[in-house]
Amino acid sequence: MSLKGGVVMGVWLCGGRVKRRSHVPELTAERRQVIEDRANRFLVEQGVVGVPVDIKSLVKKLDFRVKELDFRDNRTTGMIAVNENEWIENTDTHRLIAVGKQLGHERSRFIIAHELGHYLLHKTQEQPLFARRDTDTNRSDEPEAELFGRAILMPKDKMEEAVRYFKSNERAQKAFSSISKFIGALFDVTEKKALVRLEELCLLG
Repeated sequence: MSLKGGVVMGVWLCGGRVKRRSHVPELTAERRQVIEDRANRFLVEQGVVGVPVDIKSLVKKLDFRVKELDFRDNRTTGMIAVNENEWIENTDTHRLIAVGKQLGHERSRFIIAHELGHYLLHKTQEQPLFARRDTDTNRSDEPEAELFGRAILMPKDKMEEAVRYFKSNERAQKAFSSISKFIGALFDVTEKKALVRLEELCLLG
């Protein structure tokens, strides 16, 4: 098995260079590619060509209701509930994505993308779906939803194009103190998520 772009025991292997990143999910290279492909295929199916991706409009096309909720605990930032047989409790919808009221614009966008990942990657036809995003969750399906969220908001081809533009454009470099800030502004994500995406696509350096 090739080690390029893979993750082994928390060590990110980027183009043969070892980078220790504790926040990089421990997913096999094969599984990462499946998730990247699913995100890209969904964007093509929905006719999305530009950035930033209007993630709220995309989930509404799938009949999801998006609501802001005041979660009682400070750890929960979002959730998804799907039940095609009956309405979600206290709602009039079969499909609900909820984000915490305390979150800012960019974080809310990512939560919606993350929950969409649960739906497209983990929903089976037979069973209802429920997933809650906690800040300290250790569920095995969370890294997959996290990667999907980054992949759909920051598609690989658009990221590569943006990095080439930034590196060749002095005006962009003067306007933004770092490439992660530039990516965050362009794709409407937090700088932290932009940095993770840059790292996992080997676009730094």
